[in-house]
Amino acid sequence: LVPYARLSASGATHVPLADASLWAASPVDYLMPNPRQPLWGPLVQRVMWPFPGGGMPLEFAAPAVGWVTLVLALWAWGQHQGGRWRALKWLAGVAFVLSLGPELHLGRLPLGIPMPVMLLRTLLPLASSMRGWGRFSLMVMLALSVLASAGLLRALRDLLGLALDDTELALLAHRAETEFVGVRVGTMD
Repeated sequence: LVPYARLSASGATHVPLADASLWAASPVDYLMPNPRQPLWGPLVQRVMWPFPGGGMPLEFAAPAVGWVTLVLALWAWGQHQGGRWRALKWLAGVAFVLSLGPELHLGRLPLGIPMPVMLLRTLLPLASSMRGWGRFSLMVMLALSVLASAGLLRALRDLLGLALDDTELALLAHRAETEFVGVRVGTMD
């Protein structure tokens, strides 16, 4: 870390603002279905990647969490209180803002609205060396998945009156995901 900090202080690792902005997520990325999804994928590809010459690179498909996950997570967001839940909500919120990068985008089109990352790039020398701000979307997806699981557990227990323990619920959720939602992930060659 120390050698990298020295390089960063000298400006050798500086990432241009345009590059850092390109690899950031957009709020639309979180709302649209995954572009690799078999049913909706081709339509989503055309909407989210309006550029000629091929489909959307896989890196831009990462923030797609799915509508069911998003609805269950937002429902659980309002239902669950307490310190641990508060920390998870902060993680999701801060990671979401950081994932948007230095400039707000609508899809892949920049809107010219500066985001908090712009200030971070100015104040912290290492922040100007970061290219992939969209990678913070992984933390958002993790937090939303945990919240969605809590929302599903609460829905099954409260609304349907099912008495499931956490292990049974996890197995049921995994089965539902592989049966109905499964997006095929290619293997690495």
